[in-house]
This record gives sequence, C-alpha cells and structure tokens, in this order.
Amino acid sequence: FISEKYAEFLSIIKDHFSLDIDQIKYRDEFIQELQLLHNLNLNLNKEFSNISKKPRKDILQFVVFSSEANYRENLIIYLIWLVLSSLDEILKNDSDLKYYINDRVLSKSVHKILERLGKGDWDEYKKNTLIKIILELENNFIDSEFEVAELISLKSQNDISNYISTERSKFIKNLLNDDYVKLYLDINYYEDVWFYNKEMYQELIEWVLSISLLKNSIHEKSKKSMIKDLALKLFMVNKYFLQSSDQSGFQLEKLEAILVHT
Repeated sequence: FISEKYAEFLSIIKDHFSLDIDQIKYRDEFIQELQLLHNLNLNLNKEFSNISKKPRKDILQFVVFSSEANYRENLIIYLIWLVLSSLDEILKNDSDLKYYINDRVLSKSVHKILERLGKGDWDEYKKNTLIKIILELENNFIDSEFEVAELISLKSQNDISNYISTERSKFIKNLLNDDYVKLYLDINYYEDVWFYNKEMYQELIEWVLSISLLKNSIHEKSKKSMIKDLALKLFMVNKYFLQSSDQSGFQLEKLEAILVHT
C-alpha cells in the first residue's frame, strides 16, 4: 500500500513538472528501503525479544524503529524522511524545484499527518525540525563496512569514549553546531552559558544512531550476528552520549568538550 502511494506520488510529480525520471528505479529503491526496515525489526526482535526469557527491552527501546519504541509515530516520521530523501535525489539538479516541493510537503502534507496524530503546533514544529536535521546530515554516525567493523571491535566504555573523541569528533562538532539542531535542542542562554533540553538531546541521539543502524544493516547480509553486534555497540554509544550529557550539566559547550576531549 505504501509503495503504491509512493508510485502515485512520483507519477504526479513527474507529470506536473514534466520531469524526466525513471519511476520504476525510484519505486524499487523505495521498496528496498522499506524491506530493509522490515528485516531490521525482524532481526532485532529475534535477537533481543527473548534472550533466555529475559528480553533486552532497553536495546529495543533505544532503536526508534522498533516495536518497543514509539513505533507508530516514529514510523511516520521515517516515511516522511524517506520520501523527502528520495526527492532530494530526484531533484538534485534543480534546487529551486526541490525547495518548492519540499516546502509543500513539509508545510501541507506533514501538517495533515501530524494533526491526525493529535500533534499541536509546537510538536509539529519539533517533528519538522527533526526531519530537516536527519535530511541534512552529511553522513551517518558510521558510514561504511570498515567503520561498522571498527565500532564492533570496541570492548569497553573507555574504548567508546576514545573512539568518539578521535574518529567521530568532526561529526560531533558538526552536529552540535548545526542551526537546526540548536533549535531542536531548545538551547537558551542563561548567565553566559548555553543550556539545552535533556529530553530533546536524547531523542535526537537515538534517531541519529538508529539511522546508522538501519543504513548499515544492509552490509554483510549473510552475517546475521552483525546486526546484533552493531545494535549492542550503538546502544553502548547511546549510553555514553547520555552519560556525557548528565556530566555536562546540560551545557552545550561543555557537552562538546566532553565528547571530543578538549
């Protein structure tokens, strides 16, 4: 059903703007992305729902796409992001048209979807900002099979800390200094210090790491254990991010200093 609606959407865009696009190619890629999400959830449930009848719900809840998280709402945000990502690719050579369509999708369609979920103006603004953040990330927290293997090889929280401060310092700096991220984190200036919202930070980090898990779950298809290992390590990364946040006293500059060891 979702893929059929996406195909209809592509057809409307193509006809209305007289675009020369391969609808079958983009439809198939869209279906592949949906299948990737489906397979990820199957694997997560298999690995963590019944570990000797002691399920790791903490790991399942950390992954925003899992059935233990806020699944329905997060799935809708994911689908909106997926459609807009596809549009970015389709319209990459026409920035004006891309801006026009993205603006229409965000301001009209997204409004209607979130309204049906009972979201008010403030929640809608937050979700739109989140979508813009994950759309504009230059890359994922981890972005290749080599980086997956490197992360999986880490053993302790100290290893995680050193890895983030060295291998991911540029990513951290770009993320925390992004204008949309600052809006999403509700930063406010008090007594010469920039403070941020703890809950918004936690939600943002969970999205960033969950997308990395999703995008990298396509690697090494024959090794099902890789998804389990990667989920466990990203859970450790998430834990370190949250511990660093508590340590920072929710001060933005102090948080960056802790994460990149400056």
